[in-house]
Amino acid sequence: MPVMSISRPKRIVVYVSEAEAKAIKQAAKPTKSASFLRRLGLCPPPVLVTHRDLYSHLSRLNKALADLGERYAATAPSSLLQDLRKLHQSNLEIQRTLTPVIQGEDNYDHQDG
Repeated sequence: MPVMSISRPKRIVVYVSEAEAKAIKQAAKPTKSASFLRRLGLCPPPVLVTHRDLYSHLSRLNKALADLGERYAATAPSSLLQDLRKLHQSNLEIQRTLTPVIQGEDNYDHQDG
């Protein structure tokens, strides 16, 4: 007979400023998808996306992830910090694949910019 277990969701309490709380509440109630993205500091994707655009976006995302890790280093659970580091590392790896390579160089010789 199969055993079924029910797990309760864990609640993580993070203290934020009043302005951050307001921004989170507004972002949680989007009227349009474009408004939702703008409130999160993102823009709807353009019709044509270049490697440079994606690389730039990943750079901003990586900086934001690093800032989050530093900001909550003392208060966040270690598992959450570990997930942030994994996401940051994953984004760096993707970013490295997008780094332009000068013709004539080995394709595996990417440089971080």
